[in-house]
Amino acid sequence: MNSALTLVSFQSPSLNLKQHPPSRRQQISAKWEKRQQCSPKPIRSIPGPKATRGLNKAFHGDGDNALTDVIHEFYSSLNDKDIARLMELIDPDCTVDHASYYKPLNFKKTMTYFARLMGSMGENAKFAIDEVCQGVEPTVAVVMWHLEWKGKIIPFTEGLSFYTCSANGEELLIRKVHIFNDSPVKQGNRALDILHSVAYSFDKNPESAEKTLQDTQGLGSFVKLYELCVELTARLFRFVVGGLVTGILILYSICKEFM
Repeated sequence: MNSALTLVSFQSPSLNLKQHPPSRRQQISAKWEKRQQCSPKPIRSIPGPKATRGLNKAFHGDGDNALTDVIHEFYSSLNDKDIARLMELIDPDCTVDHASYYKPLNFKKTMTYFARLMGSMGENAKFAIDEVCQGVEPTVAVVMWHLEWKGKIIPFTEGLSFYTCSANGEELLIRKVHIFNDSPVKQGNRALDILHSVAYSFDKNPESAEKTLQDTQGLGSFVKLYELCVELTARLFRFVVGGLVTGILILYSICKEFM
C-alpha cells in the first residue's frame, strides 16, 4: 500500500523585536567612547550669544562631543527641576566650590544646594548658556551662563562655572565644579582700596600678618561674625528689594493706564 506523503515546508516565525532607542545617558557614553579614540582637539569655544536666548542653541556646533552633552543635560535638569536625572550626571565623590560659600560642598550638600536652587527658580526662571569653552583635555570645560525669566535676562544672574569630569567606565560624570556668580553689590574701586589697605597693613606688620593668617581659629571666629552680618544684610536686602520691585511694578501699571 503506497501512501502519498505530502511535503510540508515549515518556516520558523521571525521575531520582530522592537528595539527601544538608546537613552540619553547611553548616547553620551557612546560619544565618550568615540571621543577617547580620537586625538585631543585644541582649545575652542562654542558660542551662544545672549541675543539668541535659550539653552540648546549653544550646542549646535558639535553634535559628537560627550562633554557638552553632559553639560547640556546638567542645565536641562536644572531647568526641568529633575533632581533624579541630575544625580545620574554627578559623581558620588563630586565637590562643588561655590564663591558664595566658604567651604567646598560635598555630594550631600551639593544635592541639597541644587534642590534649593530648583525651588528658588520658580516656574519661569531658566538657565541660558552664553558660551562653552573646552581645552585640550576632553574632561574640562568652562561655561558662561545667565538666568532668564520667560526669555528676558534677569539682572545680576550672570555666572561662570568650571567643570571637571571623570570617566567612570563608559560614563562621563561631573567630578568637580567651581561656580562664580554675579553679585548685586558692585564694589568697584572699593575692592582695590580694601586690597591696598590689607596689603599695606601686612607689609608694615609682617609678623602679625603671618600669625593672623595662620590662626585658623581666630579667622574662623571672624568668618562666623562676618557670616552673621552678611545674613542680616541679606534679609534686609530681600525685604527692601521685594518691596521695591512690587512698588515699581504697581507704578508701571498705573503709568501705563494713563499713557
